[in-house]
This record gives sequence, structure tokens and C-alpha cells, in this order.
Amino acid sequence: QCKNRYRSMEELITIASGYRKKGIPLDCLVIDWLWFKEFGDLTWDSENFPDPRGGIEKLSSLGVHFMLAQHPYIDRESLEYEKLTKLGFLTKVPPHCRPTYDFTNENARKYWWENEIYPLFRDGVRAYWTDMGEPEDDHPDTLYSVGPRERAHNGYARCWSRALYEGQRGVSDE
Repeated sequence: QCKNRYRSMEELITIASGYRKKGIPLDCLVIDWLWFKEFGDLTWDSENFPDPRGGIEKLSSLGVHFMLAQHPYIDRESLEYEKLTKLGFLTKVPPHCRPTYDFTNENARKYWWENEIYPLFRDGVRAYWTDMGEPEDDHPDTLYSVGPRERAHNGYARCWSRALYEGQRGVSDE
């Protein structure tokens, strides 16, 4: 089950409980965008998701898995933007474009797992939707650690998936 946006963990639990009460099969809730504040901040919006670990455990007790969307874009308003820029983990784009995380960079892939995703894994997240991973908006002048857009574009989603796979397999057999 997925829709454009769920507003809170309470809404997710209510939906899952409703499916169970009606006897409708439900394996997974896919949580799309804005469970966070800004693109690039992969931390829970604590106002609407005050206890993500408890909510995920409640969904699990209902037999419902949980998939969390993440996006490659790092908004300049993001809490992470300055730090990721200094680390060299963002693509270089024209000023009017939104940069993406540079998954073609091996160090950036490791950092993504260790600092952005592993905290979510500790909360119980085990499935990831790499949304807009084409990337959706890839300006012709974008530069990645491996070179120009034409060199990186087709392999971008694979590099992102690799970051998640290698990170999770490094801490779990799930």
C-alpha cells in the first residue's frame, strides 16, 4: 500500500489496522516523501513521527512490513547541505539546479549508509525505495566524482543500491 504521502505514524497504524479488521491482505506500507523536513535530511519529522521505532514495531506486530522512500536530492535548505558539500559528496550543478548525492563516489556511499541510513535501520527500517534515482532531473552540466553526467547517469541507481546493499549486509544478514 502506498499513496503520495502519509501524514504520521498514527495514520500508518490506523491504515494497517483497518486492513486487518477488514481481512484485506497487506504485506507492506511504502512511506513516500516528507516523513522528513527537507530533501536531504533523512531524519524523522519528530512532530508527526515521534516514536518511529515503536510505530515500526506496532506495524510489525500487525504483520506489516515497512518500506521507506529516500531521494537523491539535497536541498540547499537541508541541515546536511553544508556538511555534504564540504565532504565533496554532492554533485556539482549549475546554481539554479538542485544537487544530488554523489553515489558514484565510494566514500560517499559508505558515508550514506553509516550516517544517513544506519540510524533508520536501527529504528527498524529494512526496505528502501530509491525514489527519483534516475536521477529524475540531471542537468547536462552535472559533474559526478567519476566525471560528466553522461558517464554517471546510467549507473547512478546501481551505485545507490550498492550503497544500501553493502551497508545493510555489513551489519545484518537481512
